[in-house]
Amino acid sequence: MDAYVRAGDLAPDHHPLTRELVGILLRAGRADLALERIDSRGADQRADGRLRMLEARAALETGDTTRCGRIWNDGLDVPNLREGDTSLSDLWNAWRRATAEAGPHRGS
Repeated sequence: MDAYVRAGDLAPDHHPLTRELVGILLRAGRADLALERIDSRGADQRADGRLRMLEARAALETGDTTRCGRIWNDGLDVPNLREGDTSLSDLWNAWRRATAEAGPHRGS
């Protein structure tokens, strides 16, 4: 993981590396650091559908259902999802469960 973090520091404008780094951070249980990396990127990278999906997941993992909901409400388009890939629907279901558990007026 450390090598990816260093690579991300050396090439912050490299979109595929950012997506890969954020995914690695999420798998390592570092959603907080993943959000920091996303927040430090330019608008062009932050508009990337796959990175937005990872951002929503990281937000959810840190308990920020409002941020996750904002991404959904803005419209989340992730091109090139493979047939049978349930990552988007899994994320949506997790967000809906989290907002239901949080009670009214949170996360939407």
